[in-house]
Amino acid sequence: MELATNTKMIPRVMFYVPGGGFQLESYMLINKLHGVELILILPKDSVLSPWMNRYEIHRVDALGTRANSSLLKVGWRSVRNFLKSLLLIRKIRPDFLVCIGSSICIPGFCAARLAGVRRVYIESVARTDSHSSTGSFVKRFGLASRYYVQWPGQADDRGERLYRGTVL
Repeated sequence: MELATNTKMIPRVMFYVPGGGFQLESYMLINKLHGVELILILPKDSVLSPWMNRYEIHRVDALGTRANSSLLKVGWRSVRNFLKSLLLIRKIRPDFLVCIGSSICIPGFCAARLAGVRRVYIESVARTDSHSSTGSFVKRFGLASRYYVQWPGQADDRGERLYRGTVL
């Protein structure tokens, strides 16, 4: 896929914005991004914050909740999110997919990898001692083109987990 598929050569970024603390970290990073066209991807059960109103928004299924996280249902939602993400990628033609710390991005990263779109995974700043299960999954299966950590001690010598400062 060629870079910047829109006519003004402004990079398009599909940004997965989960709920809770991840949403705050996403907001902090989005405020630092300039000169890009942002498209937000939110779980259907996530609250729409006022700052999101200026962006194009698409919704995907939440993969699991505390009350409803059976493996079968999570698997089915993952397949639906993969298909929806594939359709969105085909329609929007983003240059990058970005996600901070949440599993909601995994189906989208799979679709983006298949479509040749670059994927950026950023480990949550809350992960001070170890990597998240999502981060480990993303790394193990090569789902991210770039993998950033927010603590210097979490970067590795092979350059697979990069430290470039914190989002907050």
